[in-house]
Amino acid sequence: MSLERGESVVRALHLPFWDPSLKRGTKSAFQQTDVSVSREAILSHDEIVAIFVSDLNRPATAELPARSVEGTATLNVGEVLDVCNADRNVVSVQFVADPVAGAEGQETNPAHALMQVRDGAGGPRKLPNALAMAVLRLAVMREVPSR
Repeated sequence: MSLERGESVVRALHLPFWDPSLKRGTKSAFQQTDVSVSREAILSHDEIVAIFVSDLNRPATAELPARSVEGTATLNVGEVLDVCNADRNVVSVQFVADPVAGAEGQETNPAHALMQVRDGAGGPRKLPNALAMAVLRLAVMREVPSR
């Protein structure tokens, strides 16, 4: 199911998607073919952040560095669609609901959705740098207090 243009979605920001010196997200937060976001129409911002922290924060291990959610980026779906879909020959972006049932060790997230980026032929594609920067400029950034 496609999201409504007036909806707001929230993206978790952690390294490398968070610039600690600028205290804001980076364009790389929006450069996957399927960008994980959560819908504020389903859960409150605080409930979404609690899920992000539970699912994404981890201590350092021998194999992986520590990770913590440092901030969030809130986007208006319609604004992102207007910017990214201006030239459909480059990319096509859509937002689709993708509720997540809790897997072992993860929260259930009924608000989960995907920002899907596709090329002109409909195949998966990363968002080009210029569009990723445009999306970054649309985002309302919030720091997440240390937990």
